[in-house]
Amino acid sequence: MRYLIILILMPLIQYTARSVFRFLIPGPYEFWQTYCMIFIQHVCSIGIPLLLLYPKKKYYISNQKERTSIGDVSRFFLLGGCMQLLGTALNYPFSMLLQHFGYTLPPALPNPVDGWELILQTMVVCFTPAILEEILFRQIIYNEIAAYSKRSGIFFSALFFSMAHFDLFNLPATLLIGISLGVLRSRNISLVKCCFVHFVINFSASILNLGFNFKTFSEFFHRYYPLTVFLALVLYVAVFPKGQTGDVFIMKEESKPSTDIYLFKLLKNPLFYLYCILFFTIGVNQL
Repeated sequence: MRYLIILILMPLIQYTARSVFRFLIPGPYEFWQTYCMIFIQHVCSIGIPLLLLYPKKKYYISNQKERTSIGDVSRFFLLGGCMQLLGTALNYPFSMLLQHFGYTLPPALPNPVDGWELILQTMVVCFTPAILEEILFRQIIYNEIAAYSKRSGIFFSALFFSMAHFDLFNLPATLLIGISLGVLRSRNISLVKCCFVHFVINFSASILNLGFNFKTFSEFFHRYYPLTVFLALVLYVAVFPKGQTGDVFIMKEESKPSTDIYLFKLLKNPLFYLYCILFFTIGVNQL
């Protein structure tokens, strides 16, 4: 379970990278400096452990060429948007509950004011995490756990995915997104398509965050909140792939032991409990 070491190293490397960046560039940050720091944190916290702990074949995607039609692109684009809308809908009552107990929402990232800043934001918070996180969670972690059981692979890869964000306010959304992307992988949807869906999810979140800065959009969302959730759920179910396409990178069915063996191994591993303690410590401190 070397991926547990990666999960533990991720926040530590992020903190180290942020501290080094602030030491080299002290003082208040401009827009591009903030996003450069975030980009460095993403690349270092996932890229360095992957390169050190896993051989290339573990995160090698595939050399198989797939035919991707406009219909496929449209379907996965709609799917990503629906995931984000449903995640936002789940976060809404949960964040209200946390605020009721005196916790405040974390400050939002600065919004772009021109086209170049929008491109930078899209690359840093939409594109880069989509690639790196899918390689880690849907290529490595899912595949290793799915060797025991596909259901375990879906659930635990989603659990670790949501915990890796160390954001209790967004925990329902990240758990839903993680489960949905895990189901896509279990249905043999290629990693490239999962990366595209993840990119659309992140991009939709950026658009929603930008929209909530406008009073008209915020009032519209709150007024039609139930209808928005219902329509997003219907569209989510309608466009979710039912068949099996693309590649799959897991062990053969006949070589898989039972689900209970993996869960037993996980509960015996002290690194799992260390990661849980780390998650709650950082998560609560960021509230």
